[in-house]
Amino acid sequence: MDFLSKHYEKLILLGMLLFFIFAMVDVLSIARQTGEVKESDLNIPRRDPDYKPQNAKDASFQPENLWNKGKLVWAAGTSRDQAKGAAFYSDFTEFPGLAVCMVGKNDKGQEEGCGAFVPRFYFAGKPCPNCGRILKVPPDRPKMRRNVITADDSDGDGMPNDYEKKYNLDVNNPYDALYDADGDGFSNIYEMEHNTDPTNARNHPPLWYRLRFIAVRRVVLPVSFRALNTNKQTDPQRWDIQLNLKQKNSRTGKETERTQMSRLNSTIQIEGRRYRIKKVERILSDSSGGGRKKEALVAGGTQKESEDKAQDLSKIYLEEDLNPSQRNKGLTPDKLEMQIGKPAYSSDRRPIFEDVGQPEGKRAEHIVRVGERFRLGNYQTGTTDYILDSFDEKKMIAVLRLARASGKQDPMKDELGKAMIVTREGEIPEDSRVIAPIAGTTDPKEEVSEERENVRRSGQPGRRGRR
Repeated sequence: MDFLSKHYEKLILLGMLLFFIFAMVDVLSIARQTGEVKESDLNIPRRDPDYKPQNAKDASFQPENLWNKGKLVWAAGTSRDQAKGAAFYSDFTEFPGLAVCMVGKNDKGQEEGCGAFVPRFYFAGKPCPNCGRILKVPPDRPKMRRNVITADDSDGDGMPNDYEKKYNLDVNNPYDALYDADGDGFSNIYEMEHNTDPTNARNHPPLWYRLRFIAVRRVVLPVSFRALNTNKQTDPQRWDIQLNLKQKNSRTGKETERTQMSRLNSTIQIEGRRYRIKKVERILSDSSGGGRKKEALVAGGTQKESEDKAQDLSKIYLEEDLNPSQRNKGLTPDKLEMQIGKPAYSSDRRPIFEDVGQPEGKRAEHIVRVGERFRLGNYQTGTTDYILDSFDEKKMIAVLRLARASGKQDPMKDELGKAMIVTREGEIPEDSRVIAPIAGTTDPKEEVSEERENVRRSGQPGRRGRR
């Protein structure tokens, strides 16, 4: 114990020296081994493939065979770099849209269609590349509200089951929210949201709600300049001017055309306005249509020296005849210019309103000038007459007023007290507008018509609707 107590420091140093010597020996051993590593020692061993190699040129690997293996029609195409506006391309960098050539009966009751998948490019009146059937443009799906099916709304159309049962609607048809059960131009769900009766055509929101502002342009007038007969006279007062006027029957909607013979300074009615023919220009050009005036002409439009048939480019100029009251108000008379054989356009730009009270493709348009009166509705829904008070082309808004206001009613507001301002979007959202019945579902109006037909056949008196 005395030896350890006297020499413990030396023993500790000895142990540390031995540890250092062993560490150095180990480092030298590792360095020697590292120097002996070869490039071949670093190569990772290759695994054998776990699949059976195939020949890439085998028919089963060819895209054409893959497309044609099933009922899939693939048309030859070019790459995108070469297409430059081609209808579609097929370099497989982007998969094209496909649709099915459905099997079914056509309008003649004949079976057609092959059931093959075909690029949507063909669904534009083109023949199916597989069976030759003409493929029509498919209708757009209606924009439905994304509602959740609940215990209170079996079809998730936004109308509760109790509401649909109350008005004899279909609790299992999500599309009937956008049907128009009473034919008043408002969808069932829109009437529900506005607390009106979807089965009573006389109970509906204000009719102007159905309008939306879609465009502004000059319009073709219901009159055309057809012929000018000089009667071999040089005095324009003796020339006969043939005008054709179109008239539309307000009750039947049928359009008729009549001919009116006029002369310089005579008047003509166009869109309820009276215009006077102020000037007539006899303009004839050679057959090249260059528009050069040929004065050396005889009646019938033939040149004396060359017998070259002439083209008639004659024009007439009209000016509105204002009455004393209009002149006192400082109104400026409207002026029109017409060329023979060409459509006559209005001098002013007019707003065009689309009536969304019908499904897309059947919607009427109302082209109205400022101060003009127009009517919405029919004998079933009742009618309302409106007047275009003003419009802003840049903002695409128009202000209406009532043609007839009852009592102390403000003519600038509807029966609900709302200012009648028509905008590009309209009062009815796109997902609440009327759509046509979807195939395989029931249209409530058809059920009502069928019920009325059954009453008529049975000889029982039916209820007469209000008019």
